[in-house]
Amino acid sequence: MKAKKPGSAQHERMKGDKKDMIKNINLTEAQKVQLKADREAYKQKISQLKSQNLTEAQYQEQVKILHAEQRAKMQALLTPEQKSQMAQMRSANDERGKFEDNKSKAGKNKGDLKEKLALSDDQAAQLKVQQEAFKIKREAIKNDPILSQEQKKERMKALMIEAKQQRTSILTPDQVRTMKDLKSEHKNKNSRKARK
Repeated sequence: MKAKKPGSAQHERMKGDKKDMIKNINLTEAQKVQLKADREAYKQKISQLKSQNLTEAQYQEQVKILHAEQRAKMQALLTPEQKSQMAQMRSANDERGKFEDNKSKAGKNKGDLKEKLALSDDQAAQLKVQQEAFKIKREAIKNDPILSQEQKKERMKALMIEAKQQRTSILTPDQVRTMKDLKSEHKNKNSRKARK
């Protein structure tokens, strides 16, 4: 049976993260030698599995078992301090993974909006420029040490009105209506989630 290789970007990122973690926990030479031997033995067992006539489900089950064995060997090899360091790095990597997932979702949402509003390439480009300018102005207001909280609130309010007017001038009346509908739909969805 030909095994499917997990070639996703997430899988590659996890492999890279693991290598970085191992580099950063200051293994002794003896630990490195043992780890390398364990890894070679693991690869050999995986290779043997691939040559067996297993179904996909059976293969995945056996890989899980081998992976658990490999992990247990590694844990037995590490000192308590190294285990603690590795746990901290894994936690930081999980957070980074969540952030990257959110970034890709945000990109997908922008693509969805272009489709739902039937924006032309020119409109999409204009909205992008307007959005970037809005972000720069918003950050300038937020970080202005001279303005009081009340003044910041007022400036932010004026900026929101200005951004809305600019958006309206780029979109057609139909697109403006569709955007309003999408916003109210999104609000309703969020309020339903909050009540659960």
